[in-house]
Amino acid sequence: MNQFIKIKTILLVSIFLINGVVAQDSDSNKRFANWFWNDPSVLARDFNMNNWVAIGYTGIALGGLTNFDQSNSSFVQNRYYGSEFLNITNEFGTFKIVAPATAAIFVGTLLTKNSKLQDAAFTSFQAVINTAITVNISKFVFARSRPHQDDGPHDFDFFQPGETSFPSGHASTAFALFVPWVSYYPNALTYSLLIIPVGTSIARIAHGKHWLSDVTAGALIGTYWARYLSKKHMRINEMSDRVNFTTIVMSNGGGISISLKL
Repeated sequence: MNQFIKIKTILLVSIFLINGVVAQDSDSNKRFANWFWNDPSVLARDFNMNNWVAIGYTGIALGGLTNFDQSNSSFVQNRYYGSEFLNITNEFGTFKIVAPATAAIFVGTLLTKNSKLQDAAFTSFQAVINTAITVNISKFVFARSRPHQDDGPHDFDFFQPGETSFPSGHASTAFALFVPWVSYYPNALTYSLLIIPVGTSIARIAHGKHWLSDVTAGALIGTYWARYLSKKHMRINEMSDRVNFTTIVMSNGGGISISLKL
């Protein structure tokens, strides 16, 4: 419940920020408000049988992975518990830190004229918010006990409050944070940054907070939202860039010139 209060707070702040952005420049920045409100409904509308099949196969794979959770958890805790690097990367999955930070980064990009940078920052922020909502609903549905509760990796109570192991919120948040930057700026630097969410995922196992299947599911959710939103936003911008409307004023009247980039 506390996590939902945090998400609600971030949503209220984001609404204020987005409305402020639109008020500053309604022509160029209204896309952010449109994306924020419309993207989830577009995803729901376009969800098809292929998506359900993919979810089914993923569920089967994660179910099989639970058979290795106990041994994997023991190995990672014995080898990596106390790692300073993992302690640092763990913080990149903390929602109450990451969500305000991504919102602040997005607002900072508005001081520039770089629309691609603005879009990448906003997509990262939006992916973090949408991922958190998805993960917390999933936590309630599956109600899996955490490793330190000693109930074993197959303890799913379903629709019971208080059991919040599956999927991992930290892993999902970290991947949602970084993957949009890889999508917008695919280069050696951004790809190397993915070691941070991987470290976050390992840290959750090393600290006894999650099973391997928890962090895998979280990583998939965060990556899915990040990739879906990035591709959607970049595709919209590519389409708008290909069609340009120019007003032409001539001595005998006016007209509109339309140029199409193929």
